Formats: sequence, structure tokens, C-alpha cells
Amino acid sequence: MLQAVLAPSTPQRDVSTIDTVTFEVPMQTHFVELVMLGAGRLNAWLSPALRGLTGKALRDQMCLLTTAERIQLSGLPDPKTGQPRRLDLYCRGCEQNAACAYGRVFEADLLMQHGRTAKGVRDGMRFVSIASSFPGPILAEEGQRHQVRLLTIGEEANSQAMPLLNLLAEHGDRRGLGSDHIRFALDPNSLVREKRILRSSELPRQICGAAVPCVEILLGAPLSLKGCDQVRGPQPGMKDMFDHALRTVSRVIRECGPEPGRMDALGDVDFRGLKAAAADVECESSQFQWFEQSRSSRRQKQHPDLSSHWEFRGWCGSAIFRNVPLALIPWLTWAGHIGIGDSRVCGAGIWCLRLG
Repeated sequence: MLQAVLAPSTPQRDVSTIDTVTFEVPMQTHFVELVMLGAGRLNAWLSPALRGLTGKALRDQMCLLTTAERIQLSGLPDPKTGQPRRLDLYCRGCEQNAACAYGRVFEADLLMQHGRTAKGVRDGMRFVSIASSFPGPILAEEGQRHQVRLLTIGEEANSQAMPLLNLLAEHGDRRGLGSDHIRFALDPNSLVREKRILRSSELPRQICGAAVPCVEILLGAPLSLKGCDQVRGPQPGMKDMFDHALRTVSRVIRECGPEPGRMDALGDVDFRGLKAAAADVECESSQFQWFEQSRSSRRQKQHPDLSSHWEFRGWCGSAIFRNVPLALIPWLTWAGHIGIGDSRVCGAGIWCLRLG
């Protein structure tokens, strides 16, 4: 069994106006080295394969319904919308969602949990993501090592971190990765845990006037944002990344704070003003490069009417921005830690900032 070594946490600097009610969200990040036990072909981005290894097994272990019950209820009307449910595949529309630990952490349905949604967004935040070092080699060799990063958000998800890592190790030895089914192990001696707390009081409410002369955003995984691709639009700019950062961090506080579902959390934030300031930031230079990789879904493969293969498309690399308002930095920092955009459960959209 894996056991984590606690690393010293990085103190968070308060650069904002204190709100009257502080919402706190504890997070844990586990780093562990994956060791290949054989050779074969791999994808440059391993994270989706790692996430897929544990998905069904976790649901079977934690779901309040048996597999037979999920199949029996599939196709019946959603109690909220009347549309047919697919409980054999997903948790949306399950009446046990609020009571089920798997549903709350991995596939939250806000309509079932709170009876309402914000701006029509029914699927809740996913509080667990698995990322691997990127880009990785496309040919694995025995003994080769890859760093794996497991992020959990909130007390309930944090409590599932070690069981999830042990499940990953179990299936790595049993099923392996890729079409060559390359077996792997997790090195228990490399396991380190970091703790952080996202506090709503540390997030700036409005633009304060000060600016950072130079900010470099270095992507740690592919970044996929709607409208930012080679077909429909240009490379992502500060406006694109900050809009998603603002939305993601806000949702974490609203959905995983001490009062989940509270819609007035961060009600004093000038979202429009912050977005406008981000839109004015100019990119000095961009080293973003286009990235594509085929993805597949084991659970959708069971249903002939659903596509089980698709192309993930996004960007990798880095970009440098000039005169970034100081008020944007904490939002961008937390968003880079959590991940934004498509496939963030697989570690997509994570980054770190380098301030000049």
C-alpha cells in the first residue's frame, strides 16, 4: 500500500480585499513516479489512459446502486427533465447523486443535488484530476519513469486520494497502458503530498491599478478551449485563459466550499471589470504549438450508438504577456493549479506562472 510523505505547503500571499464570509477549499496534490515494467507504444499524453484505468472500478466500488440496478434504470425518464437517463454510463439524473460519494466527487449533478443550476450548467465540478508528465516518450522501455500528479479538491475528494492511487497501481499491474498493455508500478518511495487551501478572501475583487511587467504562462499539459483552435479561431490569449480561469476558480468555491450550492459566494467580485482588464493584456510572444491525440472511451464502447473514439485538440507550449494587472495573478495561479478547459479531469489545462 502507498503512503504519502507530507511536503511543506507553500504559504499563500494575501493580495486582495477581505470579504465578510471567507470560503475555504482544501486541496491535496500527490506526486508519484510511475515505473514501466515492460516495453511498447505509448501516447505522448498519458493522462487520459491513467484516468480511464480507474473510472469504472471506482464507480463499481462506491456507487450506491449495483450494476444491475443502473442498467435497469437506464432509459427511464430523468426526474427533473423527463429525458431518458443513461445511468449505465453516467450519473446524471440519478436520484442518489447527493447521497452517493462517487456521484458527489466524480460526477456531480447539480440539479439533483441542489434543485437548481447556475446559468444552465448541470454537471458539477469534477474534484479529482490525474496528470502525467507531458510530453512523454511514445515508446516505453522497461524501467522508464513518468511523474504522475493526482489533484483532489475538497475534504471528501481528499479522503479518496490514497484509495485511488492504490487502485491505479492495482490496475497498472493487471491491465497496463496502451494497445500493448504495458504493465507499470507506482514507486511508493517517490510519493509526496502537498496541501493547499483556496481562500475566497485571497482572490481580488476588482482591478487595483498595479501591474506585473512580464508574466509567462508555461503549460504543463495540453490546453483545449472553445473557439481557440486552428479551424475556428486563433491561439489562446490572456482574455481566453482568464475567462476560463475566473469561471473555474469561482465554481470550485461555490460548489466545494463550506456551503455547496450557495450562489452568492463571491458576489462582490467585479467579474466584468476583471475580464475587461484581461482583454486589454497584450501577448508579447507566443510559443504555443498545436497538439492532437486520439482518445477513446471504454464505457461508451459498450454502446454502438455512441462514438467511442474522438480527437482531442489543443495547444501546448508557453506565452509571454506584458503589463498584466496584479489582480489577475491569484486567479491565474489557482486556475493553473486546478486546470481549465476540456478534459481537465485528465490534467489538461494546468500551468505555472513565471513573473518577470
